[in-house]
This record gives sequence, structure tokens and C-alpha cells, in this order.
Amino acid sequence: MPSIIKRVSQRGAVTYLARARVRGGENISKTFVDRSEAKEWALEQEKEQRVMKQASGNKRTAKGPVTITTVINKYLADSKTKTLKTYEGQQQILAWFVNEQGDYRVLHYGPEQVVQARDKLAETRKPGTVIRMLAAMRTAFNYGRTLKLIPKSHEWPEDLMPSVPEGRSRFLTDDELKRLLDAAKPDQLMHAFIMAALGTGLRQGELIRLKWADVDLVKGSVTVLQSKTGKKRTVHITPAAVTALEGLKKRKVVSPTIVFLNDQGRPFAKPLCNQRWDKIRKKAKLLDFHFHDIRHTHASILAQSGATLFQIGYQLGHKRPDMTARYAHLVPGVKLPGHDELDAKLTAK
Repeated sequence: MPSIIKRVSQRGAVTYLARARVRGGENISKTFVDRSEAKEWALEQEKEQRVMKQASGNKRTAKGPVTITTVINKYLADSKTKTLKTYEGQQQILAWFVNEQGDYRVLHYGPEQVVQARDKLAETRKPGTVIRMLAAMRTAFNYGRTLKLIPKSHEWPEDLMPSVPEGRSRFLTDDELKRLLDAAKPDQLMHAFIMAALGTGLRQGELIRLKWADVDLVKGSVTVLQSKTGKKRTVHITPAAVTALEGLKKRKVVSPTIVFLNDQGRPFAKPLCNQRWDKIRKKAKLLDFHFHDIRHTHASILAQSGATLFQIGYQLGHKRPDMTARYAHLVPGVKLPGHDELDAKLTAK
């Protein structure tokens, strides 16, 4: 049975210290100003701890308290978790938590420990990476709650994530765009790669994985089967980019399946792509410009030419509307499709 201890401060304030105990389990306590609330909380905690012991095994054979390592290992061993496209990344991320905080008992893992992890990660990683790593740990933690390895009442602390950094919005001016394409022309493979990026807004990885079966050069469309968000999408590809891709079929090294091949006939890998991109970027004298910024260039031109944020978001494969909102400032007050029809109705006699 739980114990409720009445406390009276020097100023006469009355509080109740609730202690929940289960033999062989955790001893936890919390202070309340209402005795009934204290008792209700303590009873609930004892109930949750009994569930935890049952989930861990027989009382006499239980190997000890559940730790963060236990929860992470069970999460990674789950067959559903293994089907995730991000599984390998999850393994790497959660290995950090096993090494740094794996010995914590789950009931002792709370806001203080999350803040410790957040601040230590922030010493060597960018805010976006810290957010992804904490989100992975939160998923594993909530998985433990689902399995009742962690009491339902012991929730992941809210409002401790780092501030989401403002999205980068560097894009090419007309002069910079011309310099880039001129610099890329001697390298047919990279010229086509850059043209495809400019003409579709696809991510670098999406382009590298592209197959001829995913490209309709007649209709001018590209289907992305494996995207960052896990969703399939079909997007338009401009005629100039189509022409550049058609040129790849005239190279000495051509594959019937994979679009982008290196000079030895193997799939174009990211390290080689980055190496050749850096050479072209320097030749074009582009300052503070990454390959990913080509996506921003694609989107900014669409935005300034009348495309809606919804259309841009779909073309880029954005999962959330706020990711596309960075382009809203490029079209302030622009006339939208339907404005003429609206005005006609307002002026109709």
C-alpha cells in the first residue's frame, strides 16, 4: 500500500508526500496539496509498476529494472521497425543514446536527462540533426510505453526540442545561373545532372537513384519512387532538362536501367558527384552555394512565375506546408488564379 505523509511548513502550508512502493521495484514520490490526489497518484504508480514487472517477466526471475538500453534494443528488434527506410539511420542515432544514457532506468529518465542529451548533442551537431536524434529517442521511448516497459503515466517531456532553424533560401540570380550552366557544359554528365535538378527540383539522392523507367521523356515527367518522405510522386521536367537527359543516351557509357552513370559505367555515387560539383561551383565563382540550393532556385523561379505554394510543395516533395512557406515572400500580393473571376462577380450588374 502507498504511504501518504502530511507535511506542514513553518508558514502553515500543508502538503502531502505520496510514496509508491513495490517490492523489488522502483521507489518514487511526489508532493501534492490535496490528500486524495496524492493517494490516487500513488495507487496508479503502484499499478503501473506491477505492469512493468509483469512485462519484464516473473517477479522471482526478473533480471532487474528496465533501462533505456532495454527499450532501445526492443524497439530496434521489432519487425515493424526493421521495415523502416530509415532503419540504419535509427540504429546509428540510438547507438549514441545507448552509449551516453543507456544505463538510466526508464523511471529515472525525464526532462533533466533529455536536456543533458540535447545540450551535449548541440556541442558538435547542427540544430536540425539534434532534433532528428531526439525525435528518434522519443519514438523508442514511446514504443517502450506501448509495450508497458514504461508506465503510461511516465511521458516524454514536451517543449525541450531545440528551436527549428530557419530554412535556407539561397538561390541563383540570372547571371549566376548562366555562369553555372556555362561552367558545367564541358562535363556532360554533370551538366545533365544539374539541368535535371534545375528542371525538376529533385533532391540529389533522388536524382542519383533515378532509372529510365521512371522518366517519360515524351510527356516530360519524372516519377520519384523512393523519396525522403517515403511517398511516391510524379513531377514535371522542363524541355531543356529533357534534352540534357536525352544527350546521356548518346554517351559511350549507357545503361538500360540507371540514368546517371560514372565514366566507368557504374552508378553515379554521391562522393564523386560532390567532387565534380565543387569543381564546377568554383569555376562558376558561386559563393555560399550548395548543390541543395538548386532546389531553392527551382522553387523560387516557380514562385515568382505564379505557381502556388501548394504546387511548389508537391513538386519538391515537401511533407509539411511550413517547409514551402519560405517562398511566400517571393510572391507578395501576386494575383492568383480565380482573382479575375472573383472581380467579375463583384462588378456584375
